[in-house]
Amino acid sequence: MKRLATSLSISRLASRLALGALGLMLALGACLIDERKYDQQLASCTDYCTQVEAKCTEPYKVYDRDGACMAVCMQMELGDTLGGVDGNTVACRLDRLGQQDFEAATHCAQVGPGGNGACGSNCDALCTLRRQACGPIEGQSTMLDIVNEDICQHNCRALPDLGNLNTTRDRTGDSVQCRLVHVAESMISHGLAVEHCYHTQTIPFPGESVPCSDDETLTKEQDCQKYCGLAMGACENEVAVYESMPQCMSVCRLLDQGLKGDQSADSVRCRRYHSYAALGDRLEHCTHTGPTGDGHCGGGNCPDYCKIAKEACPTAFSAQFVTGDVAECEERCASLDGAPPNGFRDRAQRYTVHPPPVGNTLLCRTYHAIAALTSPSLTECAAAFGGAPCQ
Repeated sequence: MKRLATSLSISRLASRLALGALGLMLALGACLIDERKYDQQLASCTDYCTQVEAKCTEPYKVYDRDGACMAVCMQMELGDTLGGVDGNTVACRLDRLGQQDFEAATHCAQVGPGGNGACGSNCDALCTLRRQACGPIEGQSTMLDIVNEDICQHNCRALPDLGNLNTTRDRTGDSVQCRLVHVAESMISHGLAVEHCYHTQTIPFPGESVPCSDDETLTKEQDCQKYCGLAMGACENEVAVYESMPQCMSVCRLLDQGLKGDQSADSVRCRRYHSYAALGDRLEHCTHTGPTGDGHCGGGNCPDYCKIAKEACPTAFSAQFVTGDVAECEERCASLDGAPPNGFRDRAQRYTVHPPPVGNTLLCRTYHAIAALTSPSLTECAAAFGGAPCQ
């Protein structure tokens, strides 16, 4: 019995040693696999960054600080190197860099940090890189565009996208490309992330002067393009305030441009401010971003309704108001449901084009005045002054 017990003990010890050895071999194998994967990534990224530096020079440069290319690439998926490459990967970028018809003007943005729709989307890249670089940064880690991918994607799609990338131009300006430049720099080190993550936010801090915002040199048309892009992107579906980009542009051209930093004036720039705010809280801010400003961009809803109605329906406007002046329109408008500040926000039915408002309200009249502005119609003009369905 003693010999049997001893034999069993030896057998158990041998089994444990064998299992331990197997575990060690597997662990070493995993390390070797990881090391080989790292070496492959390092080699591919070195090749990628060497080619990008040689082929994407001014005015198509896509990385503007030493180390940014490698820092971004080492966090990127390696991808399929055997052909059929696509997606936000190193392999896709190397494939495009190696094409015989490579043209810097077309392809550099595609092989840069964003991918520009060819190697992943700019928003996929921005959201991924922002989460990687800025997630550990105090003050950034709890921001919704870091903790929630869907929010980041939604916000990013509303941002102006310039279509290509030039790091000299795009160090400043309100665009996806500016944020890509700064998020690439944020990848280099923790210290640079602390400095630059602040510039990569999809919603800029209100009233702050940050690189990825516009200066005073924008023309009114440029401001309108950016405002309408944001308004259409931030306020969708049941809180949409315009039916189309051309409709928004038609309204915007009737507004004063305003000054940078406007948050309450009846201006394009005030509405742009509230469009950004709507990315964070669309139920609160979409009505402020809309055609009349709802008392947050201007004093009430009547002035802009009257301005739009006069422009869209001059004949009907003259028939309604003897003086032909918007002051008379505003005076009569003041008694309508929805006229005061927040009149659109506080109604059971907010101002929205989905579904269109009905009834004897300023919401309904405004909707049809705007419809007449882009598609002149006797029916729309009649509704803009209280005809069906605004009776």
